[in-house]
Amino acid sequence: MRVGALVALAGLVALVVALLTGSTLLAILVVALAALGIVLLLLPFLPFIGGEKNGAYIWIYVAGFSFQPGEVAKIALAIFLLTRRNLLAGVAAGAGVLVLLTFGRLG
Repeated sequence: MRVGALVALAGLVALVVALLTGSTLLAILVVALAALGIVLLLLPFLPFIGGEKNGAYIWIYVAGFSFQPGEVAKIALAIFLLTRRNLLAGVAAGAGVLVLLTFGRLG
C-alpha cells in the first residue's frame, strides 16, 4: 500500500512539473527519455552488468537488485513515439509490413 501511494505521489509530482514547464524543455526531455530507453536495451549485453536468469539474458544487476530494462524501455520509447505521431505512423506501417511478410513465410 505504501509503495503504491509513493508511486502515485511521484506521478502527481511529475504531472505538475510537466504542466509548469515549457514545451521546449519537454521536447528535450522526451528525446532524452528515448535515448535512455535505447541505452537500457543495450545494458544486458555488457558482461559486468547483464546476466542470465531463468535462461534469459535480458536482466541487469545493479546494487544487489535485478530487473528487466526492456520493461522501462518500452514505456520510454512509447512516450517518445506518441510525441512523434508521424514517426509512429511510419513505424506502425513498417511493423505491419514485417508481420505480413513473416506470416507469408510461415503459411
